[in-house]
Amino acid sequence: MKILKFYTETCGPCRLMAAIVQKVSTEYEVELESIDASQDERASQYKITAVPTFVLVSEEGELDRKTGVVPYPQFKDWVDEYR
Repeated sequence: MKILKFYTETCGPCRLMAAIVQKVSTEYEVELESIDASQDERASQYKITAVPTFVLVSEEGELDRKTGVVPYPQFKDWVDEYR
């Protein structure tokens, strides 16, 4: 399982979420891939319309997604739900 983190350099909420996402991915040993939505074609592949957007992906494909600022406890619970 991995987390795709879609962001842009100028996104304030993306910067707020950076530490939360990093901490949760480290705690659960989940691979984290940061993708600049303004530069990477995968943003359209995943139909990203807002940032930050987080896509939880298993080897079988997309499991779920969250968009916007998500407090640490809720983000952690979200990832834990799919472990």
